[in-house]
Amino acid sequence: MTPTDDETFTVVGTSSDGCSKSATTSVVVKDLPTVTTGANQSICEGSSTTITASGATTYYWSPATGLNNRSISNPTASPSSTTTYTVAGTSNGCTVEADVTVNVTNAPSTD
Repeated sequence: MTPTDDETFTVVGTSSDGCSKSATTSVVVKDLPTVTTGANQSICEGSSTTITASGATTYYWSPATGLNNRSISNPTASPSSTTTYTVAGTSNGCTVEADVTVNVTNAPSTD
């Protein structure tokens, strides 16, 4: 059973000698957060950019490689190669993931 609204359930058990007992429990259905990320970014090798997420209360980015802080909504990303970052956004105990890619291009040669 997958309730879509808050519900209260009652279970009644009856023993072989005819005695019965009931128990009640409530299920509270929480909305999933709508986690969004900003647009994919392109940077030159050795540069950095800010990646962003919104729609949740807490955030956790992975991989941590090249990030200044993986537990905020807007970390600075300085990857050495093209990296897709996944953010897990959590609100009300529910978690949703979203991705953003930082494309790294080689700096032009000065030769």
